[in-house]
Amino acid sequence: MSAVSRRAVARGAVWSLPVVAVGAAAPAFAASRPCPTIPPGSDWNTRITAGRPSSIGGGYGWGGSTFSVFRDATTSGGFTLTSSTTISGLIPGQTYTMEVAIGWNYGNSSASSSTAAGARIRVDGTEVFSGQTRTADLGGTPGTRTYTVTFTARGETASLDLEIYVLARTFGRSASDDVYINMPTFTNCIPR
Repeated sequence: MSAVSRRAVARGAVWSLPVVAVGAAAPAFAASRPCPTIPPGSDWNTRITAGRPSSIGGGYGWGGSTFSVFRDATTSGGFTLTSSTTISGLIPGQTYTMEVAIGWNYGNSSASSSTAAGARIRVDGTEVFSGQTRTADLGGTPGTRTYTVTFTARGETASLDLEIYVLARTFGRSASDDVYINMPTFTNCIPR
């Protein structure tokens, strides 16, 4: 029998040593980062971006933390009201989740005498939500529902646009559906 050299034993021992991996727990980044900042509605830029509302009906714009349109369209055309702001405190490349409550009701509280309207949300020009009254997009029937939207930050700030569009009133319809969007809130972060 041949004798095993110490060098061969040492080589074999390297392969048989147990591996001890030392690791640190990953930071709970998603749950512990501060929420991005969204200014109050009074600081947003609100304007009519398409068409023109009728001179009758309710108001439109911000009331506290709710952006709404209760104004009717004309029979010759609809209109779009857009409110814009800048979100700050974003981390580029990070995906963010917002919850937003959107509600609607039939204009004049009557389905047969009003026409549809809708809501859109855009972040940095990219549409992250769109829904129209009377369709499954906004629940099919009047009421308020909460929707989840996500986006990935391109930079430390991003534009945020809330849009409410009102379709032209059709013949015999005296009103347009009412739509309101509550201030979006970020989830999975710590409020500032």
